[in-house]
Amino acid sequence: MEVIHGKKVARTYGFPTANLKTPCVNEPGIFFGLANGAPSIIYTSARDLFLVEAHMLNVDVDLYGKTVHIDILCKIRDDKTFTSMDDTLEQIKVDMCIANILAAMINIPHRVALSFSGGKEACILHHCLRMLHVDFDSFHYKKGQQETPPFVLAYNPTVVHGDMEASVRALDDTHGTVFLGVRRDDFADRPVVYTSTWLEKCNVVCPLYDLDYHTIWMIIDTLGVKVSDLYAEGYTSVGYNSTPNKLLMLFSGGYKHARTFKCVEYERK
Repeated sequence: MEVIHGKKVARTYGFPTANLKTPCVNEPGIFFGLANGAPSIIYTSARDLFLVEAHMLNVDVDLYGKTVHIDILCKIRDDKTFTSMDDTLEQIKVDMCIANILAAMINIPHRVALSFSGGKEACILHHCLRMLHVDFDSFHYKKGQQETPPFVLAYNPTVVHGDMEASVRALDDTHGTVFLGVRRDDFADRPVVYTSTWLEKCNVVCPLYDLDYHTIWMIIDTLGVKVSDLYAEGYTSVGYNSTPNKLLMLFSGGYKHARTFKCVEYERK
């Protein structure tokens, strides 16, 4: 498909797109795929089902008059009309975050592992790997004699008993890539660049690392990621020995949902 000139509206907001006229009707929505082999976010508006817009992630090239081949790999969400440009741009930024997560998951070398804690970040990674039909092994590391949470078991991971460090180190011999659901603001002392002190040969991928707490919840809502019911009961962390966060306690009883949490520095308190 040849790139044509559009209204250049997206470019003014920092999201330049290649406009492509297609000979057939396209499904409306926001998609992730490849444009000439480059990871891209792809948009088809319900207003013109013969027009496709593609934004190449982290690529700035002049495509006017050139041919672009589109491969759609998965759908991010349906097309939606927002009440303001601010809301539109906020959602586009979330869509871009999702596309970057997905981009980190394609063309992964060797066997893939996911460290599955049952937390919201691990659930996002699990969901995105399945969106792309990436084969992976999911591991949940059990501490002591504590019972594995039912929500974790619902994902059917391999539950690993015993010393966690020794178990993780074993992945160096069995897997080529390990995905970790960590964010820099999980703890105040996280480094700017995350490096594993346990894995030396594995490629450790942390595609959520630079995302903030509220963006994580917007990704969950956009993709419809299934998360533990404990978040609706005031838990901001769902690891072993977690309890409802007192900062979400209501005077009338009960707790607000974790997605409403403001004091993210106390997420794990």
